[in-house]
Amino acid sequence: MLSVYVRITFAKEDLPKKPWPNSVAGLPLILDTNDSSDSFSPFTKGISGGGSRLEITTVPELWAMPTKETFAAIATALQEDFNLTVKKIRWFGGCWMVTPENASFDAQALPSRFGRSIIRYDTTEEDNFTELALRQKTPNDQISDDTMYANKLRPGVMISSGPFTGPELFTSSGLPVLCPNGSKRITVASRGFSKVGASVYHPDGRGTKIGVVESVLWDSDISLVKLDQDISYSREPFSSEIGLAPSLRIIKNPERLRAFDPVYFDSPFSGSHEGLLVGVEALRIPSDVAVNESDWVMINIMYFGNKNPHVGDGTCGSVIWDDERDAIAVFRFVEKKDGLVYAVSLCDMERLGYTITDIP
Repeated sequence: MLSVYVRITFAKEDLPKKPWPNSVAGLPLILDTNDSSDSFSPFTKGISGGGSRLEITTVPELWAMPTKETFAAIATALQEDFNLTVKKIRWFGGCWMVTPENASFDAQALPSRFGRSIIRYDTTEEDNFTELALRQKTPNDQISDDTMYANKLRPGVMISSGPFTGPELFTSSGLPVLCPNGSKRITVASRGFSKVGASVYHPDGRGTKIGVVESVLWDSDISLVKLDQDISYSREPFSSEIGLAPSLRIIKNPERLRAFDPVYFDSPFSGSHEGLLVGVEALRIPSDVAVNESDWVMINIMYFGNKNPHVGDGTCGSVIWDDERDAIAVFRFVEKKDGLVYAVSLCDMERLGYTITDIP
């Protein structure tokens, strides 16, 4: 689902051995054995609009990440001028993909372009996602890091919901933050920890209880955990073969980045990965009130290689950072068909005044 990329097609017997590079000349690299495959191109998905250009006061810069206000303005214009209620909008650099709330619509009457990019209208009835906060399972070719790191923790250690109140869910620990009220907490995936008061264990339910879920942030799939008194937490992820671990600096709104900027994450279930930021999605929160900025959850879309098999179950909750060592998003899920990673933007946490801190 990438709008600009490099594709190299091989005969099956000529495919190079893995690992494969995920980019060339700063663009996503797709290695394939099917020359007619269209799985990575939004230009072949959905239906093109047949109308004129969408005119709103906000016009995005080509290749620059659109703002939440831009997504809200597009949805408002489509609602008011074309009576089209929008469920979500995706941006892939050179293409906008709009998913209407109702699959019954006349694409020929809808706008065909916005700014310098085309608009297509998605008719897919349901998403094709794999949630990565699942019951524990270890593929044959993958070894998870279930090491007990005692009371000195950091982003990317294995955490568990425990087996006591339902199926045990495994995810990755997130970011240590200083909250606007002055308290220090860590982020975890709500997919594994959705209830206030739930206990958090490391590395699994047989290990150590490290804290309790204190709050669930909006519809962002992020929960905040209050650590037990004897637990410390560093802002520095693990080092890897990619390089020394960064000491994460700040929470950054990804709107300050551009398409194809490098991104990184580390997980106990898949190790360290380097990829590219390729798009952004605005998912509307169901509401009876008029569309506005706060009605949207922003999701960053990233590419970490051809349907990367090493991005495994449990990766949900992992912190994603950029070249400047700034945290921009939290891993949420991977799209089954294309292997694209979807991560919750930290833009709202930045806007509300959360900052990164060590927890001694």
